[in-house]
Amino acid sequence: AGAVGQTAAAAGQVATAGASAVGSVADLGREGIGAARDGIREAGAYGERRHERKMHGAADGD
Repeated sequence: AGAVGQTAAAAGQVATAGASAVGSVADLGREGIGAARDGIREAGAYGERRHERKMHGAADGD
């Protein structure tokens, strides 16, 4: 019975480690999506600033 209990405990530790690894991968995926979203927002803001500079330059006769 002791060996069976030890085997079950070891299997539980392996399952817990596997679930933890899957959770870490999911967290990394969410972070990657967040970083991509932030990059898209920044690119949009840069495009807006660039457009404003171009319009301001055109209004000044450049």
